[in-house]
Amino acid sequence: MDEPKKKRVRRAKPGTRTDLLKELWHALKSASSLLDSSNPDHRLRAVHATSQAGLAYAKVLGDGELEQLVAELERRADRNKL
Repeated sequence: MDEPKKKRVRRAKPGTRTDLLKELWHALKSASSLLDSSNPDHRLRAVHATSQAGLAYAKVLGDGELEQLVAELERRADRNKL
């Protein structure tokens, strides 16, 4: 008996650092808009989400700057070898 063919699942293309920063910024703005909620549970969750999104945003931003710095240092080292 023939087995049914499995449907191929296409993976989404990986996003860019810019895409990720946009999404994190959106999450940060959305969470921070709930900081003035009258519901204390919502406020607590908003504080947690804001801090997490802020930390992730800063890390992604810092990693990009570090990669640029390393690339520049490598270019300078290559020029000095010649």
